[in-house]
Amino acid sequence: MNEELNFTERYDDLLDIKPSYGYKRKLNKIKYNYVGLEIEIAVDFNRDRYSFIRTLLKKIKSAVGENGYFVKDGTILGDYSFEIVLDPMSIKKVGIIYKKIMDIVKFSDGSICFDKKHNCGLHMNFNQYDIDDIDAAHKRLLLLMNQKDKYFEENIYKRIIYNFDFNDYLNFQKEIGDKYMAVNYLDKKLVEVRNIKTGLSSKEMKMIMCDIINALFPEKTVEVKECKQSKSLMKVLGKTFENANKKELKKSFENNLLIIKLGKKGASIVVPTDEIKKVVEKNEK
Repeated sequence: MNEELNFTERYDDLLDIKPSYGYKRKLNKIKYNYVGLEIEIAVDFNRDRYSFIRTLLKKIKSAVGENGYFVKDGTILGDYSFEIVLDPMSIKKVGIIYKKIMDIVKFSDGSICFDKKHNCGLHMNFNQYDIDDIDAAHKRLLLLMNQKDKYFEENIYKRIIYNFDFNDYLNFQKEIGDKYMAVNYLDKKLVEVRNIKTGLSSKEMKMIMCDIINALFPEKTVEVKECKQSKSLMKVLGKTFENANKKELKKSFENNLLIIKLGKKGASIVVPTDEIKKVVEKNEK
């Protein structure tokens, strides 16, 4: 037992464990589509590989770098446990760090665990300040968790409660405590989405992060998508005019009708026939 306590202290020092409450961290401006991630990790000593575990913990610390910190969590089951708290950042950056950590967990061959058996969890944090309609966002989020339930799971502490009335849900959260909620609304600051399934691939993780962002901020994500599509269309049009036959282009302008055909080899200008002109004129009326 004393030996295990010694290694606990050593691991705590190595990871530079921060207090679970009261630790403040200076962050840069957080965008609406940034995600904060919490990963709960358990360690099993039964393989008697203390030095090996220490080496892997060093690699985990290196993977996190300046992008987060480590705290202790008493709900995780194992000989030693800790929680990785990543700062809010882009989905791409979160995905890179997550993949590195999962590769280390896999390489540990059971010494470092991230699974339901050890009561580990994966929690995502989103900026509640940026949500335009919290009630509608709440409904979309619960629907997402219901429709894609294979990516979410319940544990003994945090239950997914499908109460679609936001105010009732908030009151219930206050009554029973946020410890038991799969979705937790924190003082109008964060939306904490828990119960993400452990062991997801980096690709699945990025997909779930995108889905949750789309559920919470549909107005903002639609604007971004439209902007990207507009840029793509302008690029296509520009290339089409560069390669266009001048006679065909002149005829199109004379008819006040420009038709662009999109094909496998790119876009081309089609000279409108009399039949096409009649259809267009009919629709204009």
